[in-house]
Amino acid sequence: MQKVFTNGNCHLFNETLDVAQALFTNDESVVLTGSNEEVLQMKTPETLEVELKGKTVIPALYDVNSCVFNRIEKCLIDEGKEKFIENEADIDENYEHFANFKHYHKIFLKIQDEYIKNGILTIFELQITAKSFTFWKKIAESGELKIDVIGYVDIKSSKDVMDNNCRSYRKYKNCFRLAGYSVELDGEITQARAWLKKPYKGSKTSVGYPKTNEEQLSFIIKTAIEEKRQLFVIAHGDAAIEQFLRVSKAVFAEKKDDDKFRPALFGADMLTKKEIKEIKELGISVCFEFSNVYQNSEQIKEVLGRGRFNKMLPLSLLLKSGVVTNVYYNDKNFLSPFKQIQFVSTRVTKEGKKYHKKFKLESFEILKMMLKNGAFLAFETEHKSSLENGKKANFLILNNPLTVDEYSTISVEDVYKDNEKIYPIKKKKKNSK
Repeated sequence: MQKVFTNGNCHLFNETLDVAQALFTNDESVVLTGSNEEVLQMKTPETLEVELKGKTVIPALYDVNSCVFNRIEKCLIDEGKEKFIENEADIDENYEHFANFKHYHKIFLKIQDEYIKNGILTIFELQITAKSFTFWKKIAESGELKIDVIGYVDIKSSKDVMDNNCRSYRKYKNCFRLAGYSVELDGEITQARAWLKKPYKGSKTSVGYPKTNEEQLSFIIKTAIEEKRQLFVIAHGDAAIEQFLRVSKAVFAEKKDDDKFRPALFGADMLTKKEIKEIKELGISVCFEFSNVYQNSEQIKEVLGRGRFNKMLPLSLLLKSGVVTNVYYNDKNFLSPFKQIQFVSTRVTKEGKKYHKKFKLESFEILKMMLKNGAFLAFETEHKSSLENGKKANFLILNNPLTVDEYSTISVEDVYKDNEKIYPIKKKKKNSK
């Protein structure tokens, strides 16, 4: 259906960061942007006109590490329903059987609504196994998947998922597709399981441990390059980061890089200036967790010590270096992404404490980075991340302009996906007796 959106501040997020007064959309795409007069020339008697009343419009957001499936199972545990958690061994070779699907499905719909409410319409689901793939396959087949889900298979435990399904899910099929592999090199800092170069605070020997040895990691990187698939590596501690870079340099020296490989390092809060330079040379992207330091600052300080804590999340250094950088939303409490942008910008923790002011960034720069680099990692730059002509009509209408000092005051009022309004959710009318 044709729609025309007039009298707004439509941030196109194109190369020149233009702001248009109006949008014209048709079917699933943006057809024209410009002034009211320019866009209204496209209007026909069937065109639906939406009056924006000066409100802000931006492209829909990405979450580049969602952990939705893990979140569903945690909810089942919190609700005392552990008996409904599926076992990996119960999944059949055709990825069809999922006995307790309805319990997972119910929780997922709530999580999906929260994503939509916050303007996030594309998510990356890392560490896909046979069990989680079967869930995503079934939820996609149900027709109730409203957000786009990009899956990355756990290459160590579940490579057969990719081998058996890469053709049928190479492109979106009911909003779900497989894009590459993922591998985890260590545990989380908050649990004192990240692999460190120096012992945790209060210990003389405890440095965590690696989950993948160098021979395995070398084989994994080579496999991803040969199969022309992306590889997303999760590494929290500085020793794990160093391992990934060391092995990558050795592999890249003998195997030619391919743009379809496009590797990314996730959770790399402890990167150093020297390593940032190496990452730039190797063509590796970096993704940080939004809420890690904000939510867990006191816990991280307790296990690492203040000195190491203050050097975490060097986002501004990465952006200045030209490394493709992003932040991901992985927040179980669904704190508004704009509030999280506010934290990354001001570097004020949940307790109201500031740290390492030299790493501060402008909020608008963080938002621009999220949109551009989220689409880059997904190989979707041609279709998403901006409101240019021909792009997907996936966008948000906000209550506040992007010029406000406090991004925490920004909220999403309306959400459109493929030119259809999906938030606020329309309530079904009850049949009158």
